[in-house]
Amino acid sequence: MTFKEQVIESIEIPENAQKIVLFLDQQGLNEIQPQWKQFARLNNRIEAYLLMNEKNPLFMKEKIDQLVPIEFSFAKVITEETVQEVLSNQTIGTYLLLGCDSELVRTIKRQAIEIGFSEQEMRLLQVGEKKEKLFCVKCYHYNNLTDEHTVVCNHCQTKLDVSEHYSRVKEAYLGYIAI
Repeated sequence: MTFKEQVIESIEIPENAQKIVLFLDQQGLNEIQPQWKQFARLNNRIEAYLLMNEKNPLFMKEKIDQLVPIEFSFAKVITEETVQEVLSNQTIGTYLLLGCDSELVRTIKRQAIEIGFSEQEMRLLQVGEKKEKLFCVKCYHYNNLTDEHTVVCNHCQTKLDVSEHYSRVKEAYLGYIAI
């Protein structure tokens, strides 16, 4: 399923959300555009943060009006380093919508949970290729997940069976020692 399909099918903004905070990178902003009308009805309750990083260094304040066709109560270009500060200043009833590459989504989600957001208060829309990891239960190192049912750990060379169990704590699938 593409990001656009995820957006179209799964954006559910709860009626009790006091405010919606969007964190979007360049690709997320481009791909979420078909849904602007849905957000337009909530314009007085939306804050948009456009994330500037080494992948999209040219996000400029002047471009926001061209890229975002609806009025927000607040729109700002920020860096990844200031995300935690933005999250810390939110009030109860704030709902987060993250449209970024998978690594950035994981980082922001982790920061939001540390601050006190629950997973129910977040909608995660990962943009681009999602890089899944495999956690070796012998040496505790991460490996890239492939389509194979068994993987040899890059660190300890142990043959691992790929489990269907995804650890939210490790943010990886578990690789058990193959017998």
